[in-house]
Amino acid sequence: MWRVVAPSSICVALGLITLGIFAQTFAFKFLNCDDDLFISENPRLTQGLSAKGLGWAFTANLIQDDANAEYWEPLTLVSRLADVQFSGLNAGAHHRTNVLLHLAAGLVLFGALRPLLRSDLRSGLIAALFLIHPLHVEPVAWLSARKDILNALFFFGTIWAYAHYAVRPSRRRFVLVCLVFLFANMAKPMAVSLPFVLLLLDFWPLRRLGWPLFNRAALRLFLEKVPLILVAAVIAILAVIDQQRHGAIGDNALYPLPVRLGSAAVGYCAYLVQTFVSTNLAILYPHPGTDLNWSLVVASAACLLLITALCLLNAKRRPWLFVGWSWFVVVLLPVSGLVQIGEMARADRYTYVSLVGIFLLCVQQASEWLNHPLVRRARWRTPSVAALICLILGAFAIVSWQQTKTWYDSISVFRHALAVTSDNYIAEANLGSALFDAGRKAEGIAHYNEAIRLHASALEHHRRTAIEAELRNQLPIAIHH
Repeated sequence: MWRVVAPSSICVALGLITLGIFAQTFAFKFLNCDDDLFISENPRLTQGLSAKGLGWAFTANLIQDDANAEYWEPLTLVSRLADVQFSGLNAGAHHRTNVLLHLAAGLVLFGALRPLLRSDLRSGLIAALFLIHPLHVEPVAWLSARKDILNALFFFGTIWAYAHYAVRPSRRRFVLVCLVFLFANMAKPMAVSLPFVLLLLDFWPLRRLGWPLFNRAALRLFLEKVPLILVAAVIAILAVIDQQRHGAIGDNALYPLPVRLGSAAVGYCAYLVQTFVSTNLAILYPHPGTDLNWSLVVASAACLLLITALCLLNAKRRPWLFVGWSWFVVVLLPVSGLVQIGEMARADRYTYVSLVGIFLLCVQQASEWLNHPLVRRARWRTPSVAALICLILGAFAIVSWQQTKTWYDSISVFRHALAVTSDNYIAEANLGSALFDAGRKAEGIAHYNEAIRLHASALEHHRRTAIEAELRNQLPIAIHH
């Protein structure tokens, strides 16, 4: 019965379930965390889609440093200019654009998977999980995360173009792959992993590459992607330079390499747990720094090694396990914390593209089990599978709808963050600011004081480092601290 479901019907269903969850954001506000700096109080956006505005979008953090942009992200900036051009600073209109772009990314993912998996049902199910998963509430409900949505849109678009190219390789088709890949990087410099995802797809389901992976065919396919790797490397280096210039790279004394490695292992496992049990989601997860729980690190590393070993052992017989797991690991790697950005341990939005690997792994493995001869002949197979799919999607949809409600404004989102995390000085500070602006000054000051208390050790570190740098006449370092 599954084969009679038309792709158009699946697209309509994807649209309805997405709007059913996220249409509530059309009444939401700007947040006082990044939204103010990059959108609501960004004087550059008042230029709209003028020549001057577009010139700024394509040169900010490329040939000129600009604090009103995070990286070189021209497509993201153009989308914000367009929002202001047509809707001004109406937060609801900006949210509407986010939701529609999120839906577009899901539909492009569905289109990209169809020629790869040769199954509308499996492709539609993966796209549905992508669109409604609770971990993906953050990039949709937080306007500053527009870059993540646009990056995903063109990330999946690159895969779709590559699936078309792999069937009959030609220079024209490869140019299209490169062009869409460049767009992904122009939205956010997070597509550095995409050439390696394409190599994984060469192994399965495209079957352009056999097992073991290290052979002449692998070398040829790797060389094929060198232009993409070079573009990604240049843009990634530019992004790191921008983050250093803006002071976003974590201090090595607060986050030494062993701490960063341990935090990355814990982060991977935390994402996995929250994929299946999506509780205690927050806008910010504070980094424990040198107070990292090393028992948890060891357990997390052992878990990751065990999963990796199982996927490798089954790579020839069940290649989707290796491909799905590797997709998850590789896409998360640039934001895993090995290079510490800011003072957070992880972020829900980092899973926006990476979780597709886990969805692919789970859906394809479930398909193999359901196609076992004993199960395939069972009368209960079709209604049971339909009921299970509805149950899973329904449960995720309900959790996502509830999670989305917490993003209404700065007070609600940071109050929720404090309820589900501990020692979160950033949430305390932002909640204090929001309450102060709302006229609730006594409450705001109480949260400010709590933020100072929680952050005292780090503040003292920066104070001492600044004094030492000044004594050595290293004034730029002193000013930074």
